[in-house]
Amino acid sequence: SVFKLLFNIEQFYVVGAIIVFLSLLYIYTKKHKQSMLSWVDCIVPSFLLAFAIATVGSLLGGYYVGKETTLFLGIGFEHLDPTSIDASLSYASQIASSITVHPIQLYTAFSSVILFLITRELLKKTSSPGIVTVVGSVLFCIQVFLIEFLRTPDDRMVYLFTLSMNQWMSLIGIIGAIVLFLTKVPRVKV
Repeated sequence: SVFKLLFNIEQFYVVGAIIVFLSLLYIYTKKHKQSMLSWVDCIVPSFLLAFAIATVGSLLGGYYVGKETTLFLGIGFEHLDPTSIDASLSYASQIASSITVHPIQLYTAFSSVILFLITRELLKKTSSPGIVTVVGSVLFCIQVFLIEFLRTPDDRMVYLFTLSMNQWMSLIGIIGAIVLFLTKVPRVKV
C-alpha cells in the first residue's frame, strides 16, 4: 500500500525520531520564548557524533550491509552461520556471510566524525542561529545519499525511480535545509 511505502518503520525510525524530537523542541522553545535554531545548532554536532557511534553498532550487529567489493577495505561477515541465521538478520547480512562487502558502517562512522568536527568548529565561530543546523543537515543528507549507493538492498528496502527511500528523504532534507536558510536564518549584516 502507499501508506506502507511512505511510512515504512524499518527505514524511517531515525527520521521519525527526529520529527518527534523537533516537534517537542518547537513546543518547548515557543513556551519559553527561546530561539529553536540556537538549540538545534547546539544539538547537531552531538547528533552527528552519536550517529557515528550507532553505525559502529550496526556493523557489529550485521545491519546495513555494503555491496560486494574486491577492494582491500572490504569486510566479511563470516561469523554469521547461514544455516542458523536469526530471522531478525537481514537478507543482505545472510549474503555477506559468504562474500566481501564495502564496510559502509565504517564509511558512515568516519564521515560522521568529520561532520561532527566541522559542525563543532562552526558552532564556535558563527553567531548567526541556524547556520550550524543548515550546514550539518546538508552535509549529513549528502553523506546518507552517497553511502546508499554502496549499500546492498535488503528485502525490506523500498525503491522509487532507482533511488532508495533513504536517498529520497536525503533530497527532501537538503531542500528543507535550503528553505530554512532562505526563510529563517538571520542574515549577518556586513
